[in-house]
Amino acid sequence: MNGPRPHTNCGYEIRIKGHLNPRRLSWFEAVTVVHLPEGVTLLTIREKDQADLHALLNALNDLGVMIVSLNLISELCEPEHD
Repeated sequence: MNGPRPHTNCGYEIRIKGHLNPRRLSWFEAVTVVHLPEGVTLLTIREKDQADLHALLNALNDLGVMIVSLNLISELCEPEHD
């Protein structure tokens, strides 16, 4: 199949409502937690594969937090090699 190549090792920004204690996500190695003044927590993750992203989203769901946005940081993506 021709077309855009899939990417790996991408970065994502996830904004959630409220200020989340960073210890709640301590089991994730590559998550940065920043509390923004407007009552939002910004999570930045550099994932090895889509399973990392899905694991984080599942963990946030289990914690009952509301996801405000999820954005790909395309500058951090690396092309997948054959």
